[in-house]
Amino acid sequence: MLVSDPYRQMTHIRVSPDKKWFTFTRYNNRGKNNCAEETPENYPKDQNYLETEIMIGNLETLEVKSLIPPKKNQMAVNSYWNSEGDKMLFVYVPQGAKKPQIEILSFDENKDITRSDTLKLPDYLLPVDPQQVNDLIVFPAVNLNDSTRGVWAINSDGSGLRQIAFPKDLKTGQLIKLDRGGDNDPKISPDLKTVVFMRLVNGRHNWHVYTVDIESG
Repeated sequence: MLVSDPYRQMTHIRVSPDKKWFTFTRYNNRGKNNCAEETPENYPKDQNYLETEIMIGNLETLEVKSLIPPKKNQMAVNSYWNSEGDKMLFVYVPQGAKKPQIEILSFDENKDITRSDTLKLPDYLLPVDPQQVNDLIVFPAVNLNDSTRGVWAINSDGSGLRQIAFPKDLKTGQLIKLDRGGDNDPKISPDLKTVVFMRLVNGRHNWHVYTVDIESG
């Protein structure tokens, strides 16, 4: 066992490319059952992610520390290493902010933070679950213009934003609105040609696994 906690749930564990470090999300806002967890039924509306924090641990010593400590009305979740292991992406809602953003941390050789940058995205996109391989970043995002959650891609320098997967119902051909499902957890193939992701269609298809060709869509 790497780490355990009697009342705080831990999710989205990721191992660094050099296999020396791991990162995960830890919950701290205790709900009605006195546990801090992802389950929304344990909280008033939209409070289950508050006070989340980004943790990092050493796989050899098992020492863990908080990279982004918990704060009231702040959210920090879904950390993911870049393919070189010198940076980490995570979803961040700072105190007082009204929408999520993708934050990128840079590290020194001891995995101490040397810099933090915000990936510039348009205001109509609400991102989650980013992943980076080489210079390519993919993430699902709620599009406030059409109330859907599809998969988007962007270059690490902030250029080339484009939607690569549109959440369509295969039976009707219609876009799946956010209240009926959408796309989640995209992962880039090693050759940078394909993204695999999960798609939910509530009430009929349930969860399916999809792939999309990055260049052609």
